[in-house]
Amino acid sequence: MSYVPLELLIAPRKAGRAAPLSGQNRRVLAQKTETALTRSIVQKFSRSTIRAFGVMARASLWLGLLCGDPSCLAADVTLSAAVAGKTPEIVGYNSGHFMPGSNTASWWKYSGVNGARVWSTPSVVEQNPAVPGLREDDNTVWGDGVGTQQQFLDRRAAVRANPMGTPQANTYINWPLIQNNYQNTATSSNNLTLNHAFTTLRSLGIEPLVEMDRTNSRYPFAPLGADGDWEDRWEQWQHFY
Repeated sequence: MSYVPLELLIAPRKAGRAAPLSGQNRRVLAQKTETALTRSIVQKFSRSTIRAFGVMARASLWLGLLCGDPSCLAADVTLSAAVAGKTPEIVGYNSGHFMPGSNTASWWKYSGVNGARVWSTPSVVEQNPAVPGLREDDNTVWGDGVGTQQQFLDRRAAVRANPMGTPQANTYINWPLIQNNYQNTATSSNNLTLNHAFTTLRSLGIEPLVEMDRTNSRYPFAPLGADGDWEDRWEQWQHFY
């Protein structure tokens, strides 16, 4: 256990009430106190613990100095090794731009997090110049010939049995198109190429959380019994698979 008396780090008290500090002196005092406190913590705790504690300590110091009286800083900070609870297993950020040749990877490495949320943008992954309009599809036929529940089940079993091989590779999923988009086509809004982003994040020990959104406004999902019901369900399942 480490015991840090902040009062002693600031200044010895005189008898009676201490004189208020000027704005300039308060800023200098806060900087010196913060440095001394940090040195004390470094001797006891890991970098991740210091990083979390530092935010709270810095905020407390500056708020205390606003009153203009050293007595406001007369507080004891006690750090304990006792476990109060569990922190999240994965801590991270939403990913922004992540293009080859940028310094984004260095930023992620410096941040020290172990998680990243990335939007994969289905309209980019399945983007096919041969299919005009809003419904991006890896093949040129929406639904790939699936029109009934039994056809859906049979097709799903066939893909699962041999997802990357022939004839499934050419008949059911256009892997060359998807792999090219994954490798080379940048997503919109936040510009990133998925293969570069995921490969780099994993090399840094960062676990990606992939957001894949297919909305009804862009991708139809007809009610059962309506025209295109199993076609829509097949395209939905195929993309997420």
